[in-house]
Amino acid sequence: MAQTLIIVSSITGNTWNVGRHLAAAHPEAVLLRAEEAGKNPAVIDRFSNVILGFWFDHKSLPPDIEALKPFLHDKTLGVFATMGGDPGSEKALAAFASHCNGLVGENKNNHLRATYLCRGRLSPMYLKHPAHNTPEGIAKYESSQSHPDAEDLQKALEAFKDYF
Repeated sequence: MAQTLIIVSSITGNTWNVGRHLAAAHPEAVLLRAEEAGKNPAVIDRFSNVILGFWFDHKSLPPDIEALKPFLHDKTLGVFATMGGDPGSEKALAAFASHCNGLVGENKNNHLRATYLCRGRLSPMYLKHPAHNTPEGIAKYESSQSHPDAEDLQKALEAFKDYF
C-alpha cells in the first residue's frame, strides 16, 4: 500500500481536524501543514498519493495551497474542504469543483480520485463584518459552530475509503 501525503491549510482548526482524523484512521499517511510543505516542496515528490485540505473560499484557493500547485504533477489527488455555509448549495459545489479542477491542472498527469466538502465552524470575526451581523448571518454563524462534527468526520472517512 502506497503512503499518502495529506497537506492541510487551516485557520480556525476545522480543516486540520478533518485531516488529522483521516491520518489517524490511516497510520501509513503523513500529515503536514501547507506552510510546511511550501517550505520544503520536494517532500511532495516522494508521494504519488496526495490529499489536499483547505478552508473554502468561493473565489480562490488559500495562498499556501495555491503555492503548491506547481509541485502537483503525476499524482493521484484527493481534495477536501471545510466551509461555514451550506456545502450542498449549487454555488458551493460549482466553486469547489472549479478549485478541484484547478488543482488537477492541465497536462500535469494528475488524477482526481476523491473529494469531500463539509461544513466548518466560522470564525468569530465573521460577525464583525456589518454585512454578516444580520439575523441570517447570525443564524449561519450559530449553525456552523458544531462543525465539523462526528458525522462530518465519518463522511470524510467514507469519501476517502478507497483512496488508501
